[in-house]
Amino acid sequence: MKIRNYILLLVCCLPFVLSSKHDINKICNGFELITPEGGQPSMDVPPTTTYTIGENLTVQWKLGNSLVTKFVAIELFSFTGLIEYMWIGKIPAEEGSKNITLNVRPTVAIPGIYFLRVWGESSNGPACITYSKTFRLVPYHVHDQIFMNLPLQ
Repeated sequence: MKIRNYILLLVCCLPFVLSSKHDINKICNGFELITPEGGQPSMDVPPTTTYTIGENLTVQWKLGNSLVTKFVAIELFSFTGLIEYMWIGKIPAEEGSKNITLNVRPTVAIPGIYFLRVWGESSNGPACITYSKTFRLVPYHVHDQIFMNLPLQ
């Protein structure tokens, strides 16, 4: 009797599960970062961009063919996990950008390699997530040394 119930459950619900996966791809299709440069963060590719603690950064995104209607969060990540929430709120996704200030708790390792994770929401469904490529985050006084190709002290 139990096996028959499981089979009935699978026959009933499997089409819904499969269509839901397809819908997630459709809902998030094309939602990506422009600035900082979007992409897949990689430990194998050294960062080409450097930002300074306290620097103001305009995070820009494009919607592509996605159904994202709200922009809801910007998070600072390292390859070990979430470091800091840079911004949480809700703004219309069509605005296309949000200004943030790159500040972290004093316990965060600086200089370091980080990336942004950005959240968008659709009116009917799942959250859409996109990432920036990695970047180097440095203290204010170190920034000039990096651009002059001097070694970090």
